[in-house]
Amino acid sequence: MTGLAQRTQRVAADLAHACEKVGFFYALNHGAPDDTIEQAFAASRRFHALPLEQKLALRLDDNNMGYLAINASIQGASAVHKQPGCPACVPA
Repeated sequence: MTGLAQRTQRVAADLAHACEKVGFFYALNHGAPDDTIEQAFAASRRFHALPLEQKLALRLDDNNMGYLAINASIQGASAVHKQPGCPACVPA
């Protein structure tokens, strides 16, 4: 295996660990322009300033996309790992 391939596998393993065991990761030196980052934060501030009723109109869907209110919870399990032909899926 080449050095690049080994480093790529190591980064992938580190990201998987962060997502599965820690719950988040921080991307440093990603190259996204500061203006793009500020626009994303501004959009987030605008959304979270909306009345609760408007945010709840965008409840989480089956793909975990949407809004989940503070102190709310949901229970569910993903079946993504069971999808045939999923290139990102690895056996458990």
